[in-house]
Amino acid sequence: MTPSRVLVTGATSRLGQAVGRCLRRHGHIAHATSRTKLDETVLSLFEQIHHLDLSDPAGLGEIREQFDSIIHVAAAYQKTPRYMMRVNGMGTSALAEWAVSRDIPRLVCVSSMAVYGEVNVDEVSAATSVRHSNPYGLSRWAADCYLHSLRSQLSSVCVRSCAIVGQDSDYHFLSKILKDMTAQQPVIQVSNPDFLFNNVIHEDTLASFLVHLALTHQSNFSSVPVGSTGAIPLSEIIGRMSSATKYRGQVDWIASTSRPFCIDVGPAVQLGLRPMQTSETIDRWLKDALTEIIL
Repeated sequence: MTPSRVLVTGATSRLGQAVGRCLRRHGHIAHATSRTKLDETVLSLFEQIHHLDLSDPAGLGEIREQFDSIIHVAAAYQKTPRYMMRVNGMGTSALAEWAVSRDIPRLVCVSSMAVYGEVNVDEVSAATSVRHSNPYGLSRWAADCYLHSLRSQLSSVCVRSCAIVGQDSDYHFLSKILKDMTAQQPVIQVSNPDFLFNNVIHEDTLASFLVHLALTHQSNFSSVPVGSTGAIPLSEIIGRMSSATKYRGQVDWIASTSRPFCIDVGPAVQLGLRPMQTSETIDRWLKDALTEIIL
């Protein structure tokens, strides 16, 4: 099989690195973009690194190579609303327009469950309506909408990610609880102990799915949420975390301030996702994360 040439945005992120490892493992040629200086570990994963800051995407004009697809991982988190829209919304639109101008046939965009806003259903699926509730989710939704508008010119898919876990994952409530348990905080508060939970995916599982889509996706536009299979009670997950960290403090189960929900991964499976069981995802994450802490 002829190797594909893939451009990966966001090389400094753990997910971007996981995508680079996956492409390299399967013999494909991976280039990457980054707005910051990279260490040798990241540099070794990619054929070439291109400097690109999506808050000012003029740097796209400096990339001369031709690619078969783009895996768009780069994003702005926990910044001002204006900056998130500039990077996540307008930056993605500039990347998509550049792909069209260069005749790059496919773009796979890592989106977020945040596009759904305040969820009011028990299970989120590809058909769940979007209800905005925060600037970050709105900036992600803007990117999704722009890619949809280009569906006649560019084959694209938005992968709406839940909590991504691996060696170094910071942007979800489970990672915050793990840090508190590792630090032996005396009291940790959690809600919804009995809710069946599958809103978590390992970075390697997600990376494999993104690479699969980048090499095979043919439809004009798709958007799918991802997660694990075999949902288990949140209390069981917290128990596994407590045991793994030898947590000696107290877990207080409090009333929830938002409606809990799980994820229908069926449409993503139809597109090629190979999810792990939720229990396996959690166990693998704890092994990865706690090994990193010890080292």
